[in-house]
Formats: sequence, structure tokens, C-alpha cells
Amino acid sequence: MTQRENKEAAEQLAMVFGNNRQHHQPYALNFCGMDKQSMLWSLLLKNIPTITTKPLPLRIHEADASEDFPKEKLVILTPDSPNVLREYNNDDHYVISSIVDRGDKKPISIAKAKELNIRHARVPLEQYRRCRMNKALPLNHMIDIMLELKRTRDWNKAFGFVPARKFY
Repeated sequence: MTQRENKEAAEQLAMVFGNNRQHHQPYALNFCGMDKQSMLWSLLLKNIPTITTKPLPLRIHEADASEDFPKEKLVILTPDSPNVLREYNNDDHYVISSIVDRGDKKPISIAKAKELNIRHARVPLEQYRRCRMNKALPLNHMIDIMLELKRTRDWNKAFGFVPARKFY
């Protein structure tokens, strides 16, 4: 990612952390594949200064999610998947990429899922809303959607977190 994309990713990860922490049914967040020598890590330290000094409801993994969690429980969420996530499953571990891509849209997440033989799905945004733009959502919106879906099991309520500019 470019410097700007890394900055946006770090900001989104910090928002995810904050939104999740304030939710009454928070996730056990895991930031996986975190290279502690990377630009993203140094920017994340600026956005969440206590990430290394205080016990937080967040675990940082240098390893990929497929190395730390059972592959059969992983579901990579990507707008490029032909599979639609119909309902929330408490037993699954949902993986949402923090890649910010302002340039050519490359299907990195689905390629990774296929390479590692991990299930993948997309949220059914177009079935509940008429979209005007690309269906890729920022990480912070995706976590808000998934938190609300976990709580209510209602896609309409969950998609209330998607900005109106995405719709007709």
C-alpha cells in the first residue's frame, strides 16, 4: 500500500478498535498478519498509543489468520466472492481485510482465500440496498455491520451503518 493507503488503514483499524470496544457485545478482535517493521504498524502505534503498554481487548498476530485459527472456521469477507453470507454464525471467525486500495482494484482477498482453501463470502448489500458505487466497504463500516448483524441477525439494521452516499 502507498503511504496514504497505510495511513487510511491505520485510521480504520483504530476506528474498528474504538467502535468494537464501545459496543455492548464486542468481538474478541485479532489483527493478524501484522508486520511490526511495517509502516502500518508504526502508524497504528500513533493511532492507538496504548496498544503495546496496556491490556486491551485486542490481540496482535504477526502470523496470518490461517495460521492462528482453524481454517474450517474462517470466512474471508470480500465483495469479490460469488458466495453470499446469508446469516451470521457464532462459530465462525470472520476475516475482514484492512487493505486500502485507491488504485486498480485487485481481488487480493478472494485470491488469498482460494490459495489457502478458506471459505469466502460477501455481504448481501445489493439485496437490501440499491448501490450506486462499488460494493467494497471500508473496514470500519464492515465491523459496524458485523457487530449489528451479530446482535440483531437483521441485515436491514446492519446495513444502517453504510453511508447513504453508497445508495440511490
